[in-house]
Amino acid sequence: GPEAVQRVDFGYVVAAADLAQRCGIPSFSLVSAGGADAGLPEDSKGFKFYLRSKGRADKAVLEKGIPRINVYRPGILFGRFSSKGTTSTRSKGNWDTFVAGFECCCCCLVK
Repeated sequence: GPEAVQRVDFGYVVAAADLAQRCGIPSFSLVSAGGADAGLPEDSKGFKFYLRSKGRADKAVLEKGIPRINVYRPGILFGRFSSKGTTSTRSKGNWDTFVAGFECCCCCLVK
């Protein structure tokens, strides 16, 4: 649903960029979406909500001041999705635990 889209397509992307910035990593890449637009109305629904979330993430990352940012905007991505079309069946892990693991070691990787 919308909460998952917001968490994955905005929250996780911005959290990863925050982590890169704190660790002094000089470049950051993200996969956005063709048509991503932070300016879509706040009450957007469905695919427009997705495009708004992607656009907001793009904007937030670009404002981080990371020296090099690559934003990839493919027209379509192929994968297996749930019957509701919002959650990848391949993403069953705990992202917060995954990111926390990098919190303690990423700074060591760039030294």
